[in-house]
Amino acid sequence: MSLLLTVDIGNSRLKWALWERERCVENGVAAGGDGCSWLESVSQPPQEVVVASVAHAEGVTALAAAVRQCWGVESRQIGTSDCDLGITNGYRQPAQLGVDRWAAMVAAWARVRASLCVVDAGTALTVDAVDGSGRHLGGLILPGLAAMREALGRATVGVKVCSGASPQLFWGRDTAEGVEGGTRTAVAGLLEQSRRRLRELTGDEPVCFITGGDAEGLLPDLPGCRWEPLLVLDGIRRLALETQHR
Repeated sequence: MSLLLTVDIGNSRLKWALWERERCVENGVAAGGDGCSWLESVSQPPQEVVVASVAHAEGVTALAAAVRQCWGVESRQIGTSDCDLGITNGYRQPAQLGVDRWAAMVAAWARVRASLCVVDAGTALTVDAVDGSGRHLGGLILPGLAAMREALGRATVGVKVCSGASPQLFWGRDTAEGVEGGTRTAVAGLLEQSRRRLRELTGDEPVCFITGGDAEGLLPDLPGCRWEPLLVLDGIRRLALETQHR
């Protein structure tokens, strides 16, 4: 049984998944400052380790050394390209597009092969649009929910931001609920605007995917959006197989 470990190193978290062909055997999440101790959570030794990272290069180097020591395997890092697996990169300088966003689009396209939006709700929140021919039209980037709330708390005196507020109605009845509802509604409005513009441009109703640490909590505000927690990791798996013999 050949096992592939895919690793997504983000700005604040590291996510991993162990694959047997197309089946995810197990997966997990580690805080960005936890080093490589999370390797102990992987119950079976992989034959291949593939990494995608938007963080500092030192983290990739440290992981490569830990993987080598733990399993005797040389890890491999993938990046963003002009075109892969039916998706054409829409950036003027393709290498500037985050590899996590690229992997998410590759996996989403493989699922539907139709006009789509991908929302990645993490430390930063991104939306990427792909038309029905697989052409990446570009994306939008804004602070993630936590970053928006923290910025508001730093920039004001009377607004005390408290995470975990859960307004029962649209309008918040205290400051914490107002901040919670306002930031969530901003994200919902962004996606609705993105859907509308992509629909007008392509004439198709886009399929919308959401992934990232805040994705599950946003689902009630994003009707019809498909929650895919392993979207980036599955995209890394697909890119790993595609680039294996290049």
